[in-house]
Amino acid sequence: MFLQNSMLKVLFPLGLLCCLTLGAELTFAAEQESKLTTRVMDHKPIDVVTLLSERCLTCHARPGPWPNIAAMARLSSEEIYHTLWAGLMRELADGLSDAERKALARYISGLSADKPSLASGGHCSNVTESLGAKSGQSADWPGWSISSSNDRHVPDAALDPSRFGGLRLKWAFVFPEAALYTSASNQPTVVGDRLYVGNTNGMVYALDAKSGCTHWSFKARSHVRSTVAVSGDTVVFADYETNVYALDAATGSLRWVARADEQPSARMNGNVTVENGVLYVPISTNQEFTVSALLTTPCCSFNGAIAAFSIDNGALLWKTYLIDEPLMELGVNEQGVKRYGPAGVGVWSVPTVDTRRQLLYVTTGNQHTEPPVEESDALVALDLNTGEKKWVRSFVPERFEAGDIWHGGCAGLVLDTTDLCSPTNPQAKGDREIGAPAVLKTLPNGQDIVLVGTKDGVLFGLDPDRQGALLWEIRLGQVLPDEGPIFGGIQFGFAADDHRAYVPIADMRPVQGTAVGNMTSVDLQTGKLVWENPAPTDSCIDKPPVCNNGYMSPPTVAGSLVFAGSNDGYLRAFDSRDGKLLWAYDTARAYDGVNGLSGTGGAIARSGPTITGNMLFQTSGYGHFSIGMPGNVLLAFEFEEK
Repeated sequence: MFLQNSMLKVLFPLGLLCCLTLGAELTFAAEQESKLTTRVMDHKPIDVVTLLSERCLTCHARPGPWPNIAAMARLSSEEIYHTLWAGLMRELADGLSDAERKALARYISGLSADKPSLASGGHCSNVTESLGAKSGQSADWPGWSISSSNDRHVPDAALDPSRFGGLRLKWAFVFPEAALYTSASNQPTVVGDRLYVGNTNGMVYALDAKSGCTHWSFKARSHVRSTVAVSGDTVVFADYETNVYALDAATGSLRWVARADEQPSARMNGNVTVENGVLYVPISTNQEFTVSALLTTPCCSFNGAIAAFSIDNGALLWKTYLIDEPLMELGVNEQGVKRYGPAGVGVWSVPTVDTRRQLLYVTTGNQHTEPPVEESDALVALDLNTGEKKWVRSFVPERFEAGDIWHGGCAGLVLDTTDLCSPTNPQAKGDREIGAPAVLKTLPNGQDIVLVGTKDGVLFGLDPDRQGALLWEIRLGQVLPDEGPIFGGIQFGFAADDHRAYVPIADMRPVQGTAVGNMTSVDLQTGKLVWENPAPTDSCIDKPPVCNNGYMSPPTVAGSLVFAGSNDGYLRAFDSRDGKLLWAYDTARAYDGVNGLSGTGGAIARSGPTITGNMLFQTSGYGHFSIGMPGNVLLAFEFEEK
């Protein structure tokens, strides 16, 4: 998921990120003499500048997929202190005393007096118009998909190309820009007349779906990348630190909060699934990154997992770690630091529910260390009620003879750490994990099929009645260089109706700063390509250098229309039958929000369109890792008929 040094010159130019160099930081620090030393209870001095240089500036004073000091200084000292103990820096801050963490937090925060506000206007003053649904349309979209089969299909015959007159922007909501990254990459959910959406600023909002006014907002303990799912009168979600929340859907009051995982590097990057009163939470990690940022960090110990909670009271019903083999010591690396394994297999996607077979399908990421396990880059079927592992189907590319065993150290992300890669994978081939959820469909002949799409650009059709036996496979993306990481192939998801799958292809080339995006359609019965529509090559003219035309976000199929967003900021509508482009709108522009804030759109790189009634909702902006244009808006469109 991270970038190699050769990519940095393209993706992270110093001028673009306003990154403060080490020399500039120390010069500025010297001018702030009163802040150089913080006294603690035992009166031992803490040289904050030296501490900053030794423990922070290796990363934060150079370009890369992390915030620079200027961005960090926008946070309060409390937020920085929390991050050092419980957040992203939890492992990298190992060895720092509490006093040193407090000193660093006060110093970094004190570099800037400009502290952004989370305040958002536009509160609803009275009961607003209900969200109406046309005959035959679904009025609710309660999770990442309408159903927990994750097909992203709205079976609405009224949405036909002959009647589709385009979409009209009705309102925009601007997220307060109070996070390290400017992103609006969370997909909204809509039930009744309420829209629910989280943001990397740590807030969850309940908006009126027709007008965009705010009914309530809730501050989580950490930033939120999860979809806010709805079950009855309860909304549930997880924050980045794996805290899981249940709120009253009407008022936003907290009903319960629980913790999904206590591994130091555990994170929640995927999306939750709800089915029959149970919340399923996928658990991933940032350990793939931290091992390359501090040479004394042992690699690796993380084990991907799924946790199931009762929505009623937050009780943990079961939890399954995906690697069965016990963690063992593997010796030391060339730096003399101990190695452990097997590790990795995070879950970056959305669990899929198969009620007929009482199974939960989970797609997994790559390993970080050996020995190889079959759960890497795999579809894992768990018992829906107990979490017991029923069967596993691996999709590690055959050309990766040693398995997909890779982490950021293999790419020398921060320092010259390429020797930290697993000795079983000396050529550093890897990072072909599965970030898209499995999709369960029933074919017209009554046969069920499970679809799996990989970052290697291949779509697989599997038989769920024969433990994932292969029915067909088709390569849709190009074979990109084996050395990870990649942002290619099928990234965050795809859609399917009863006959076809609609698969976005990113095929990003970060070194060159380009992509070869493509929208494709595959026949579910045969696995044959039906149509493809390559992304325009001129859509990034006069846009920031991080703009590219890759399709990373999941599309939505509604009636005979397919709606898909792209990294170039465009939202497009295609005819599902032949792939003809019907409509396009560039979201990468300035907006005045109904909540009184001004913002901009950017890349549509993670969240897909939510369609309810006669409305379509799309967030725009993806500032993570500098692989897309930042932005901070939620856009509400209304369907127009010819």
